[in-house]
This record gives sequence, structure tokens and C-alpha cells, in this order.
Amino acid sequence: MNVPATLLVCVLLALNGLVAPPAVANGTPAPAPSWLESASGSIEALEYEASASDRGLQAPNRAQDLRTFFEPSGARIEPRNAPGETLTAIRTTRFGRAGMFVDMSCGEIQSRGPRVEIRRPGLTEWYVNSASGLEHGYTIPERPPGDGSLEFEVVFEGASVTVSDGVASIVTVAGRKLVYGKLEVVDASGREIGARMEPAGSSHVRLVVDDAGAAYPIVVDPLLSSYVDTTLFSTVPDSRLGASVAGAGDVNGDGFAYVVVGAPLFDAGGTDEGAAFVFHGSSTGIAGGNQTTAAAMLQADVDNAHPGSSVAGAGDVNGDGYDTVGLYDPVNGNFFLRNAHGPGAADLVYGFGPAGLGWIPLVGDWNGDNVDTIGLYDPVNGNFFLRNVHAPGAADLVSGFGPASFGWVTLAGDWDGDGTDTIGPYDPSTGNYFLRNVHAPGAADVVFGYGPAGSVPITGDWDGL
Repeated sequence: MNVPATLLVCVLLALNGLVAPPAVANGTPAPAPSWLESASGSIEALEYEASASDRGLQAPNRAQDLRTFFEPSGARIEPRNAPGETLTAIRTTRFGRAGMFVDMSCGEIQSRGPRVEIRRPGLTEWYVNSASGLEHGYTIPERPPGDGSLEFEVVFEGASVTVSDGVASIVTVAGRKLVYGKLEVVDASGREIGARMEPAGSSHVRLVVDDAGAAYPIVVDPLLSSYVDTTLFSTVPDSRLGASVAGAGDVNGDGFAYVVVGAPLFDAGGTDEGAAFVFHGSSTGIAGGNQTTAAAMLQADVDNAHPGSSVAGAGDVNGDGYDTVGLYDPVNGNFFLRNAHGPGAADLVYGFGPAGLGWIPLVGDWNGDNVDTIGLYDPVNGNFFLRNVHAPGAADLVSGFGPASFGWVTLAGDWDGDGTDTIGPYDPSTGNYFLRNVHAPGAADVVFGYGPAGSVPITGDWDGL
């Protein structure tokens, strides 16, 4: 394609403007970010800006897997990649003081970048879309008349709302969980003003601001975000905990599935040894924590071994009714399976499939004999190679399912409860699951989206039923 020279000059000038000058600390210039890092950061920021569409002014949020449509009466929230599926709508119904409340009418919408304002007499309601979530705030230029605290009543249409410890938990009609919290209020002097969040009905919350002595204008600023069930982290710098994640099944027979998390650069006395950690499940899910709260750690105890690069729940590999864990070495194509919940040598070691080609391991009871075995997924061709015994050899089952892609995540589980595990890829770009109930090519038997796109998917029998 021929590109006019003037266009090339404009593009280069624009991109050069994306590079921030290097910071200086203690007289020593800090390393300047690369052109690619600066450009990528600017492009990512642009993604959160509001723009016009055939359905109205909207702003996508990749980090939260949400898309907001702005209206004169408030904002309507949808999943980012499910057009027309409304999760909830935020409407401010009234504000003011006891005996002098003002019912909110429609306002005038103005937008610039990621900020959208709804301007009304005496109040500007605003939204700022970012990776942290959707800030939903108010700017009040003058003190509203009356005595007592200043209150804002907000409704989340079609959702169930509970408030605890100053945070509103929102469950939409689709079952999606959102959080409305981090309430902050500051006045014109920058002083933080006392404020709290209270329940005001099954779908309502009340923001209460103690503005006595506040210098106006004041800014009221809560944040709406997606709900995070669990956060796991490492206290060892640069260990890359979370580089690989897999469901480990019910490893102790309590009826709850566990999760295995890899940390390929974890150090425990050596250099980049790598490790995998098992975190217990419970009736309330996986508890948050770090590597010290894990139920078990598996490590190579060899420098630069990196066993956490690829983890898989080994399942019930010996038919004793208990799921255990294992490791897959993608460099040599070997599986290391453990029959006990603790450190030690692998009970089963064997090779399967080609090494070094980026094939992805998975585990399941492929033939319904109550013993879990291993399998491999070839992302180049989109084929699954499943083995029914713990030994080297040819695959017992070979089938293609889904697109050939290095971006999709392979999962396995008994999706229909028939006692046989089958495959179900996850598309991180959309947050959609595609589950298949038979070992054969064909259309997915179950398709649904869950959680923010780009999340790390895991599988298990979470309720023990």
C-alpha cells in the first residue's frame, strides 16, 4: 500500500510524542522506557476512552470485562463482549438533606477521554473509566441547603445489593458479581471529608457525607469494579507466581477442589529453581494468601529447573479416590506425578508426546475408569492427544476441537456428570468457555462467558455435589 509522505511524518511525530522524558533521581537519569513500552501504554490508555457508537456513547473496560453506556439519567453496564446483555444500570435517584431532598432528573452529557459527565443544576455526576474500574462520582459546587448530613441515593437496577463494612456487593440478574466501594470525599482544600455507605433497600445504597465545615466545592468518589474471589501472591520477588494455574481436584477427599499455581522462578535457597503450590478449597472457595499459606509446595531443588512453568492437577492417578498433583516438563516432555500430599520424589515418571513444541498438558478420566491420566494439546493444529494409561505410547484418543491457537487455554472436566472427563477450551480474549461432552470433533455442547476477559480459568467440583 502506498502511504503519503506527509501522513508518515504525522504518524512519526505523534508516536514520538508518546515517549515520556526519563526521570531523574539523585542526579542520575533513570533508564528511559522503550519506544514500544511507551507506545503500548498510550494505546492501552486510549482503549478506556468513551466513544460514540450506533448504540450510544460507550466505554469498554478490558481489565474489568465491562462495557458502560452513558445516558442522561446514569450509566448502563454490560459485559464487554455481550452486546445487549444488561448487567445493571446505575441511577442516582435523589440527593440533598433530610426534608430537602432533590429528585434527580436527566442531565446533559459531556465527555472527554475516559471521563463522562452528566451535568444537572447544583450537581455534576461523572464517570471515569480505567483499568481499576468505573469511578462514579459527584462534584457539588455549593453547599446544598438544610441541616444534617448530605446524602446521595443510588439504585442498581435489576440487581441485589448488600452493604457490609462500607462496601456494596452487587449480584446482577445474570449472577455476575460487582463491587461498589472505596468511597472517598475531599473538599476544595484537599481535606478528606468523613463519609460512609449504607444500605437503602434491596437494590439501593446511600452515600452519607458529613460535610460540616467542608470548603465547597466537594468531590464524592466511589468506585465500581468486578468482584475478585481470591488473590494469591508471592512474597519472593520476581518468582512469577501465577505463570501457570490448574485445578487440582479434590486432593484430600473433603469434597472440595483445590488449585495448583506455578512459580517458575521461585527461589528456595537456589537460583530460579521454580516450584508449584497447592492451595486448598473450601465451602467459601480458595482463601487468599501467598506461598506460605499453601497446603503443599513441590520443587525441583535444582537451579534453573523452572518446574512451575506448566502445572496440571494430576487428578486421581492411582484410583484411590484422592486427587493429587503433578508437574509437566515441556523441555523434555516428561510427566512427574505424585500420589501423596507432600514433598518427595515422583511416584510416576514417563514421557508422552513431543518435547519442546509448546504442547500443553491436561489431565482427566478420559474413559470413565475412575483413574485420571494425562493428555496433550497441540495449539498449532488444534488437536488433543489423550492417554488412558500411565506409560509412554501412542495416544488412545485423538480429536480436534476449537480453533488452533496459542492464545486459548485448555481445560478438562466432567461437564455433564457422566463420569467421563472431556475437554473445554477457554478463550481469554472474550472470557468464554466452550465445553464438549464427547471425545469427537463438533460444535461445543455448552458455551458461556464468566468473569473478566483475560482471567486465569480453573476447573473443579466447587460445591462437592
